[in-house]
Amino acid sequence: GVQTCALPICYSAALARGGIAYSFGIGTDISFEEDLMNSTQVELHAFDPTPRSLAWLRSRPLPSRISIHDYGISDSDGTARFFAPANVAHVSFSMRHHALPTDAGTVCSVYRLATIMEKLGHAKLDLLKMDIEGAEYAVLQDVVRSGLSIPQILVEFHHRWSRSDVALTDQTIRMLNEHGYRIYH
Repeated sequence: GVQTCALPICYSAALARGGIAYSFGIGTDISFEEDLMNSTQVELHAFDPTPRSLAWLRSRPLPSRISIHDYGISDSDGTARFFAPANVAHVSFSMRHHALPTDAGTVCSVYRLATIMEKLGHAKLDLLKMDIEGAEYAVLQDVVRSGLSIPQILVEFHHRWSRSDVALTDQTIRMLNEHGYRIYH
């Protein structure tokens, strides 16, 4: 039978019995991650290198099946400069500089998905979720180039910043379709 839940995911036997999920770009909201852990037996790894997110995560009790990692994802291994949002009430830093012109940014460690999986000893991944403020385009290209087979990818596309980003979203979705992915929700 088909399991139902408010989450926009396809349930699988792997998720139900304890698969592995990665969630990139936590900010100050782990409601998706908590719902996923309540609906499945998944082992969840959450990633966010930005200072506001890490401070928020350290200030609260977390479920036992969630592991927090203080580095981000990119299409290369090394470091990246993350810029604070222009609105100080917001938490989501971005590798794209569209914030305050005086913001020099915060340098954080980043790794390719293949490198992260190797670091954590994971040969496979059952679900990848990304809300990474514009870096998703390069990361998804790298994921496809790397040949990683990930059954489900949940991504928030950030094409609201320019017309060229809308075209990049279309191009990225076509690339994913060409590699066997279909839009579920």
